[in-house]
Amino acid sequence: MRGGLQLARGRGARTSHKEIHAVQVILATSRPSFCDSLCLFLSTFEVDVVGTTDRLEPLFELAANRRPDVVLIGAELADSSLGTIVDRLRQLDEPVSVVVFQDGEEDHPHLGDAHPDAYVTMGESPHRLIEIMKNAAGQRFA
Repeated sequence: MRGGLQLARGRGARTSHKEIHAVQVILATSRPSFCDSLCLFLSTFEVDVVGTTDRLEPLFELAANRRPDVVLIGAELADSSLGTIVDRLRQLDEPVSVVVFQDGEEDHPHLGDAHPDAYVTMGESPHRLIEIMKNAAGQRFA
């Protein structure tokens, strides 16, 4: 993730929402080791990480260009600007679902007013994370 932005390789044009496809995700977190571990974990499921970033500035361009189903953003990166981030992502030509990952319920209490599609905490099972992301991705096509 050096330079704040990394594009995943090898992904072609998006499939139609009527076709079954892997959930496409962008990871945004300031924790490189966590991001690397999560990318490896997600690759074992029907989740395609189409990009990562460790800063907010490139997130919107990355989301506009890669058009993921879900942006998984670390609460530590979003901090108090999460509401603005969610609004900007939803104003893209193809709005994305936003899932916020946080260490615990009490770590970032100010995030409650932002209204992302879902929250997931460190204490939840990995399979719960997959379920939350797939549900958030499914909301886009409902």
